[in-house]
Amino acid sequence: MTTYSIKPPDMSRNIALAGKTVSSRGMNVTYDELGYAVSAVNYGHEIFAGTKDSVRAPSIEAALSGGERNTFAGSVYDRQHFSDRELAHAAELKQQVAEGKLREEQANAYLDEIRALYGYSGGGSGSEYVMLDLPERRTDDEPVSVVASARSVQSDAPAQPSLSAQSAQGTPAAETEREMQEAYQEALRLQQQAQTLQSGLKELRAQDRLAKLAEKEQVSDALLEMLAGEDEEQK
Repeated sequence: MTTYSIKPPDMSRNIALAGKTVSSRGMNVTYDELGYAVSAVNYGHEIFAGTKDSVRAPSIEAALSGGERNTFAGSVYDRQHFSDRELAHAAELKQQVAEGKLREEQANAYLDEIRALYGYSGGGSGSEYVMLDLPERRTDDEPVSVVASARSVQSDAPAQPSLSAQSAQGTPAAETEREMQEAYQEALRLQQQAQTLQSGLKELRAQDRLAKLAEKEQVSDALLEMLAGEDEEQK
C-alpha cells in the first residue's frame, strides 16, 4: 500500500515548470505557460484506482533536473520519473544485488511496483520502458477530478459532495463539474492575486523601513552638528 503525504503540494508560481505536469505530495500539479499552477489532481485517491487518472506525472525533482540526474542509479526512464527518494531506494536495491543479498529479478520486481505508479514497467531487464495498459473510465462514471480536494488544499474549505450525491439531488453531473472547475479556478486566481499583493506589501514595508532609517540618520546628523556648534560656542 502506498502512503501519500498529508502536506499540500506547493502551488506557488514556478517558471521552471511552465507548461508541465508534475507529481508532488500525492498530487499531479499542472502549470500553465506562465508557470502558474492551474490544477491539482489527487492521483492516489481510491476512486482513480486502475484508471489512467491514477498514474503519477514525472516527479517534481525529475522535471526540475531535466531528467538527467546521472549521479543516481537506475535506468534513464527511472531518472526521468522517480523522485529522489525512489531513486535512492533503487540504488539501495542494486547494492543488495551486488552484495548477493537479493536476486536481480527480485530487485526489478520491487522497482516495477514503483514504475507502475508512473504507468510503465522496466521489462525483463529493468532498463526498458513498457507502457502499462490502464482501462479507461466510462464517461457516465467519470468522477470529479478531485477539484474539491484541490480546493481544500488551497483554502481549507470543506470538500464538495460527490457527483453521485449531487446528481441524486437533481443537479446534472456535467453542470456540477463545470461549476466546481470554475470555482476552483477562481479560488486559485484569488490565491495568486493575494500572493502578488503580499509580495508588493512586503516590498513597500521594506521601502518604508529604509526611508525611516534614512530619516533617523538625517536627524542624528543634525543633532551632532548642533552639539558640535554648542561646543564651539562654549569654547
